[in-house]
Amino acid sequence: MSPDVPSPADGAAYERYRELGVSRDVNGDELKPSSLRLPHLSESEGDGCELVATAGDVVVRRVEQERIAMEDAARAVMRVANRFPRS
Repeated sequence: MSPDVPSPADGAAYERYRELGVSRDVNGDELKPSSLRLPHLSESEGDGCELVATAGDVVVRRVEQERIAMEDAARAVMRVANRFPRS
């Protein structure tokens, strides 16, 4: 993904959708920080991942993407899709 295209998984998205986030897994266990790095992410996605997964104290550890409004998700997908030539 191009770094100049807003990502559905970046730090700004975390701030926008934080109220949809969780700090516990399905068993009720607290989600812990992770040091796992994902090299395939864009810079903004990596920043978002670091904010949620690897940072110290955060409000939520995971924003559940299935809770994001379909209209918002569709706009994010279209922004990315429009960067590629149509055949």
